[in-house]
Amino acid sequence: MGAFSGYSNTTGNQNVFIGDNSGYSNTTGVNNIFIGNGSGYNNIGGYYNTFVGNLSGCSTTTGTTNTFIGQASGRQNTSGSANTFVGDTSGYYNSSGNFNTFIGQSAGQGNTSGCFNVFVGQSSGPSNTTGCNNVFVGRYSGLLNTSGFGNIFIGSCAGYSNSTGWQNVFIGMGAGYGNTEGTNNVFIGKDSGESNLGSLNVFLGMLSGQTNDGIKNTFVGYESGRASKGQCNTYIGHAAGICGGATGSNNVYVGSDSGPTASLSCSIAIGACAKPIFDGDFALGSSTYPITIGTTFSTPSVTPLMDTANWMCVIVNGVRYKLPLYE
Repeated sequence: MGAFSGYSNTTGNQNVFIGDNSGYSNTTGVNNIFIGNGSGYNNIGGYYNTFVGNLSGCSTTTGTTNTFIGQASGRQNTSGSANTFVGDTSGYYNSSGNFNTFIGQSAGQGNTSGCFNVFVGQSSGPSNTTGCNNVFVGRYSGLLNTSGFGNIFIGSCAGYSNSTGWQNVFIGMGAGYGNTEGTNNVFIGKDSGESNLGSLNVFLGMLSGQTNDGIKNTFVGYESGRASKGQCNTYIGHAAGICGGATGSNNVYVGSDSGPTASLSCSIAIGACAKPIFDGDFALGSSTYPITIGTTFSTPSVTPLMDTANWMCVIVNGVRYKLPLYE
């Protein structure tokens, strides 16, 4: 139905062509449904395709088992097969990519040969060309990804700037927004790792590692490591390592607001507001939330080796010790 619909058909059968020039070049293709002006125009022998929308799949020649729904969806597809594109211009430039699912206006628009991708949301993964095995869910998720592969970006603008980075997991609005080439990162929480450029990081919590560009860091908790730019740090707790440690490395801070006010390295802080002062310091507790210190203990009975007023119990390898404390 429509001027020149199925114009070149010879032995093709069980096809439905509706719209001017729909299925125009089809000769031997079978079991196709083309609905819309110019839909499936260049299809010759492709079969089991469903193209709905003006110019949808109009360049497909031999591609099979595709479903394109929306104006100009899959327009440049030639040999790509087993794709599902839903939304205006979704998968527009796909030529030979296979097994892709693009849902949303302009979703996967720039994909050419990338395979096994799932892009859901307006303009999700529109710049992807050759990247494979990616999952982008949310408006503008993976917006600038070109060849990065094996990424999972979930949330509006998640992984927005990623271009070639691979095997990253960004979950949350704006998570990993600035990452371009970093690899093997896991960011979960709104704006977590927002400016990250490094690799092998794990940030869990809203704003965790927001401005970090180091490597091999683990930040857990709201705003943990928010301003950190060092590497090989472990910060656990609300705002742990938030104030200092901008360039410090190899630190371990555990507890809410733990960590120094200046950049240190190889320091340890355990306890809420525990704050080491110098490189290599071990801060246990704080004046705000102190650890209880006593002068006597019921057990074990140990004769002190020196005069001291204050003791702290420490269990090392299952054995309980009393340590003398001096200011």
